[in-house]
Amino acid sequence: MPFVFTDYMRAAIRISAPCEARVIYVMTHDSIVLREDGPTHKPIDHLASFRAMPNTLMLHPADGNETVGSYKVVVVNRKRPSIVALCRQKLTQLPGTSIEGVEKGGYTISDNSSGNKPDVILIGTSFELEIVVVAAEDLRKERKSCYNCFFC
Repeated sequence: MPFVFTDYMRAAIRISAPCEARVIYVMTHDSIVLREDGPTHKPIDHLASFRAMPNTLMLHPADGNETVGSYKVVVVNRKRPSIVALCRQKLTQLPGTSIEGVEKGGYTISDNSSGNKPDVILIGTSFELEIVVVAAEDLRKERKSCYNCFFC
């Protein structure tokens, strides 16, 4: 179901959280870059609202590794509802992503800084992580040290 339609499910999702219902909601079409569906299918505020919902696990994978990791996390999650929001566009497999990293909630996919003192810290989630990786490559060409991390 398209992620934007969680508006119709919000009450059910909200009540499943305090009830500790082990429900897995798999949502699709999460993107602000799709043009054919128009502005009605651009859930720009939904991710933040579900991340803020108490006792709800919200996952937003960046590629195939992240998607597998997300499913692994939600299947073992037994005390709260989970939402996995998948985007619709074609994603590339990104270097540095991992199935195990999703279990941490956020992790570093690349770091070329010395002494843990980067010039720039870039953070991305889902399809935006590909943009962050390209930006880091451009900054490295300018001799900037970058710390890229992913927040699932």
